[in-house]
Amino acid sequence: MENLPKNVANQWRNWGKKPNYIQSDKLIDLKYYDKTELEISAFSIEDDDYAPKKAVECMANLYQKSNQFIKNLLILELKELDILACLKKSLERQY
Repeated sequence: MENLPKNVANQWRNWGKKPNYIQSDKLIDLKYYDKTELEISAFSIEDDDYAPKKAVECMANLYQKSNQFIKNLLILELKELDILACLKKSLERQY
């Protein structure tokens, strides 16, 4: 994967295969997640081994004080949605 630090994609994939996702990693300090207030849009994609639906929900739910929108995208939806164009527009607004 382009522009990611070495082994990050593998780390995400390994978290995604654990029942408690990121909470399974003893190197991750979880003490501030429940105090952080954010607007979260979290997406999973059908058949994605790096971030399966259950893992995305688990990660988003760590932020207990956040307003959340969680969506599992189906392959048919992705064909209708130009996801890369959406991400590009989102990033352009942020930077």
